[in-house]
Amino acid sequence: MKKITKILFFLIISSGLYTNAAFSGDMVDDSVDSLIRAKYNTQKIENDLLPELPKELDPFDTTQDAFSPSPTESPAAPPAKSTNNTPISQPTKITPQNTPSTQPKTSVVLNKGKKFRVKLQNSVSDKTKPGTKLTFVSQYPETFRFITIPAGTVFKGRVVDSHPPYISGNGGLIVIKVDEMVYKGVTYDIDAKISVANDKKIFFNNIKGKRKYLQNMWNATTFGSKYLKKMWKSSCRFANKGGINLVIAPFPTAAGLVVYAANVVSSPVIALFTKGGSISIPAGSKFVIQLRENASIIK
Repeated sequence: MKKITKILFFLIISSGLYTNAAFSGDMVDDSVDSLIRAKYNTQKIENDLLPELPKELDPFDTTQDAFSPSPTESPAAPPAKSTNNTPISQPTKITPQNTPSTQPKTSVVLNKGKKFRVKLQNSVSDKTKPGTKLTFVSQYPETFRFITIPAGTVFKGRVVDSHPPYISGNGGLIVIKVDEMVYKGVTYDIDAKISVANDKKIFFNNIKGKRKYLQNMWNATTFGSKYLKKMWKSSCRFANKGGINLVIAPFPTAAGLVVYAANVVSSPVIALFTKGGSISIPAGSKFVIQLRENASIIK
């Protein structure tokens, strides 16, 4: 009896599951799939768009590597070689043997007070305008510590002040400053003055014309002295005639003395309105240049 009951229970459950499956199949709407299949070739779409599935490997085949590419997959192509055959230039290797050696340049100091005997290449006078450039050339080599400035070295200067003779016996003036020296083709700044010009010693760098006040004052008495001599001769003539001329003879000399004395007294005033000596120095004149400050040059 129990066995029959178990068989009936199993049949009931099986019939219920079948009924549900049939009912579910009836509920699915496959009309859309039918329309797609009627309009498109689904098999062709799958073959064209979807990649081919790899073949299933035999798990017991030890000749195939699971990580190796499948036969359907082609290995990646190697990168193409460049067609540019232009050779690549290699940088030149610099070694101490082929590197040009450069000697360090040494600076030398020319001490102040040093003198250079030079010759003027231009003419200059007290009428030369300030700013006019002058050129000098050394006549003898001058030796310093570690260096010798050869003969023929060029010095350049300029007129910084000048004026013609003034009244009161004041002479003309030329002030020259030497500010450049050319050594081995290089121009160096220097500060130098003129200490001797035409064998005449120069003070304070002022080349001055001769002051003639005293000389002009003496020259101012020329008229009185000449007049006195003339009157003295007249007195002598009167004295030689004798007689009454001896009484007249002293008067011309006395008149000459008065004029001469007046001339001597007025000579200082007269000399104030006279000028001093002018200056004119021709090319080729000898000068002495003296450094006023240290000068540095490259040896």
